[in-house]
Formats: sequence, C-alpha cells, structure tokens
Amino acid sequence: MGQTSPRSVLVYRLSAFLLVLAACGGDETTSSTAPVDTTAPTSDPTSSDTDTDPTETPSDTDTPSSGDTSATGDTSDTGTPVDTRPRLLDSCEVTLPLDHGTLCVLRPSVLDPGARDEAGTSVLDARIGYGWHVVAIPDEPRADHPMWVHIGGSYGRPYDQDNGNVRGGLWMDELMAEGFLVLQPAYDNRFAVNDSCSPNQPGFEEDNCAGNVREEVLTGDDLTDLRETPLQDAMEHRMAVLTQHLAAHQGVTLPAALDPAAPDWSLLSVSGHSQGGNLAYYIARFRGVVFGCMLAAPYDYHDAVDPSFPFIADWFTEGTPLTPVEQLGQLITTEDDAADAFRSAGALIGLEAGVQAFEVSAPPYTNVTGEELDGHAAALSDPDLAADRAAACLR
Repeated sequence: MGQTSPRSVLVYRLSAFLLVLAACGGDETTSSTAPVDTTAPTSDPTSSDTDTDPTETPSDTDTPSSGDTSATGDTSDTGTPVDTRPRLLDSCEVTLPLDHGTLCVLRPSVLDPGARDEAGTSVLDARIGYGWHVVAIPDEPRADHPMWVHIGGSYGRPYDQDNGNVRGGLWMDELMAEGFLVLQPAYDNRFAVNDSCSPNQPGFEEDNCAGNVREEVLTGDDLTDLRETPLQDAMEHRMAVLTQHLAAHQGVTLPAALDPAAPDWSLLSVSGHSQGGNLAYYIARFRGVVFGCMLAAPYDYHDAVDPSFPFIADWFTEGTPLTPVEQLGQLITTEDDAADAFRSAGALIGLEAGVQAFEVSAPPYTNVTGEELDGHAAALSDPDLAADRAAACLR
C-alpha cells in the first residue's frame, strides 16, 4: 500500500497547545483559537490519550470529491436515478479538509437527544472525555476496503467542542489515503479502565473488573458499579445511531452488507490508541473484526480475585479469540513507559515480533509541527512513523 508524506504535504495550522494527560505528550489538531483547558488528571501511562495532530482551519464549504451516488427512487429527465437524500456535509457541525479527504464533525446529542456530549457538569467532567464524533471521508474511497473505526484513549475527545481540537487527525488522514471511510466515535471515556481496576483502586477486588468495565462501555449493560454508562452513551448504540445518520445522507458509501441499525463488527476494521487500543483488542477478541490495530497498547491490569500468572486482566485469556492473530497488528515505541507491558501482552495473545508486532526506537519524536512527543503519543502522532503504522496495521 502507498505511504503518505504528511510532514511535507499536509498543511497544518496550530492554534492550541500541548494537553498533557498522565505521563504522555501529544500534539493536537485545531479548528479554532479558543483557549485550551490546562486541567488534566494523573493516571497510569497506559491510560492516557494524548494523540493529537494539527490540521487546517475548518470550512463549511469543502466537499469530498467522491461519495455515495446511490439513488433513492427519483429519476432525472433522462431516466437516470437521482439521489434525493440530503448531503452529509450539510449536517456537519464543522468540516476540516485534510490531504486525502475531509473530516465531518457530528454532535452526539443532535443525532440522539438522549446522548451526552460530556460526562457531567463538574470542571473536569465538562472538559475531558466524550466530545463530538468525527467521520473521515476519503477523497478516493476504495470498495475493497471496509469501514474503519478508530477509538481514542481515556479522557480525550475526537472533537473537543470547547476549543475546536481534533484528535488522531494524522492517523485518520493516513487511513483515508488508503481509501477507508473512518469513524471516530465519542464514547464514555471520562475515566480510564486502569484508573478503576488497578491496585489501590476500587475495582481491584472485583472479579473481571476490566472486562466488566469494557463490556458496559460497549453495550450500556449494567455490569459493574464502576461505570454508569446508559444505552445512549454506549459505543455500540452510538455506532448504530451514527451509521444510520450516514446511511440517510449522500456523500459516503457504507459497506454493502452493513446494517446501519445494527453494525456488525465483523464487517469493520478497528484501531485504537492507548486505552482505546485495549478496547480495540477487546472488540477484536469478543466481536471479531476484519482487522484489529493496537497503537501503544494493549494491557489491562489484573484484579485481586484468584490472581495467577500471567498477571493481566482476566479477559485477555478468556474464550477463543474471534479474530485470528494474522488479522491483528501492534505498534509500540521502546521509549513508551508501558512498553514492557504492551510487549508481553502482545506476545501473550500470539503476536509475533516483526510480523504482527512492531516496535520502533527513533527518538526524538515530534508531531507534524515539530513539537516533541513522548514515546506513548508517538505511536499515533509522529509522522515519521507512518511506515511503521502501515507495517503494523495496513497489511
């Protein structure tokens, strides 16, 4: 597959500063000049989401050069079917042009009035986690490539409605270059799983703590007191609402076999960074996907109930994985504070070094504007690692 050259081609405009979450650094895509909140929680390094990429300012008129042209029943004077559905871009809160397509920002509470755009009204609840959805529409979609879902890490927002920042823009542009339609849903990520389930945390004494939290975040089922995820905020429900919205508009083409009301993960590829990478592997293991990509991941802490070697969350060793190891990929950096945990977890689930598991050591790491990144953020946000991401996840 072709490689992108984001540092030399992609034109970015930075109007926000580095948001530090836990021990990790990153760069942040901006679409406004609003001030950025400097308040951030501290957490285990595997729990942070600092994947950020600067891009251009938003536009209400930029239009992808391609998209779905399926008819809805009307015909022109010549008898040619005419698509009478409204344009997707007309429904976007914000549009952001990138090198290989356009980002469309959609507000969860507009698509579903019961959905929350933020976790609550406290200072931190109102400023970290959730946010608005981002849909990446490629200029040149490829019919042989399924839809791709990217999951951000804890605390971050796909699009931050407070300051106009977009996360993961570089990676989404790399995926659009390959012809993928990419969804980055906002979901219940106000707290990190490892914040809840690691030693000295309230869930450490709960059997299968990490697995219960991840399943509740996905489904909204009441499985643990450590989360209060209503159906409207559950990722799978939000995915269905989002894909139904896309299906009702022209400008994108969904996989032909996909039921928008009940998206089947087995028709999709999924990636994630940090705790989002852990969730990506959870989905790959228990739902089955076309491809599962883990950037600076995976690892969840074990709990205190019947602990045994290997010391990792119960769900990593439960059942038979529904996604073959050949359809998985991992990228980590040696400089990541959690590299040892990610490396051992990758080996545990069967990833072979240099085949499915890739590790790079090439400091110093920087974002597209040259600002320095730590090793955790670099797996997602350093443009010089584009070929490594492709080797791990675009096979």
